[in-house]
Amino acid sequence: PIMIGIMGTVICLISFSLILLYKKTVLPLLSLMAQSNSPDVYQEGFTYADDACIEIADFTDSVNILLQKYRQLPHTESTLAEHSKELASLINESTNLSNGIINYSQLLVDAYHEIKAGKEEITILAHIIEAAERIAEINKEI
Repeated sequence: PIMIGIMGTVICLISFSLILLYKKTVLPLLSLMAQSNSPDVYQEGFTYADDACIEIADFTDSVNILLQKYRQLPHTESTLAEHSKELASLINESTNLSNGIINYSQLLVDAYHEIKAGKEEITILAHIIEAAERIAEINKEI
């Protein structure tokens, strides 16, 4: 009988904890999700209940700050064109750097093969080449 009472108490505590977790986190997150579908959210921002957990409140406040900064940016065609040119320039520079890393690493791999150097160095260079290729691939996707 004592074990059944202890198990009942534990189940009760877990149930109340889950209810509290649901009330403080899940419901506010569901509310934020519903608000995100509104076209007015860009102007009004997100709101949260007073009893939401501090993490949800901090997250919502930071998103609202970003939305406010977004509203303050000029959205003229010339500004968007400038941002597009800057982004294209950054992507191009990043791609060039990635290609340079790949080329230099491949030269080192070839040199290590010629002098029959240790496999550890070649493995490290292979990882560098793979990472640079991933960066170049990400740049292509952007």
